[in-house]
Amino acid sequence: MERCGQCKQFTRTRENTKDLCGAWEQPTSAKRQACEFFIPKGFSFFDKEANKSNPQSQLAVIIL
Repeated sequence: MERCGQCKQFTRTRENTKDLCGAWEQPTSAKRQACEFFIPKGFSFFDKEANKSNPQSQLAVIIL
């Protein structure tokens, strides 16, 4: 099960007494079950190595 602390949007700062969720802008804890906006910390849209292994996963770029 994913947890808030494993999410890219999870923020822990010294100034705050509570951790913050970037998606909700609300206090949370690292051990709380992740919500539907969970993004793994290692995830990248621009990971060239991952796109080489699966060309179908590449994002189309439209220049206007």
